Amino acid sequence: MDWREEYRNKLVTAEEAVKVVKSDDRVAFTGLSIGPKVLPQALVNRAGELSNVEVLMCGPHADFGWLEPGRKGAFTVTLETFVGAALRPMKDENRADFTPVLFSLRFKAEDERPPEA
Repeated sequence: MDWREEYRNKLVTAEEAVKVVKSDDRVAFTGLSIGPKVLPQALVNRAGELSNVEVLMCGPHADFGWLEPGRKGAFTVTLETFVGAALRPMKDENRADFTPVLFSLRFKAEDERPPEA
């Protein structure tokens, strides 16, 4: 099998991809301002099946409905790098946290972890 066929065999829908997310998981979405929006929406659609999923977002420009009525308890939102106009009300109303992240230190802990045997 060549790499193209192997790649095609691994493709799944957004709905299938987010099935791996369980309650109490942490999910990081980066580049939501420019990237595809199908995965966040597919995860939001599972709100009734999940509880306490922490969603980390880097530079979002839109609310995908994480904290709409009926989804309380399913998701907690942590905004990284900046809040942006679309999500400022979430932060101002304490419906989301903000954790400033320096890109230069983002993966420092992982980089300094000793190699596994």
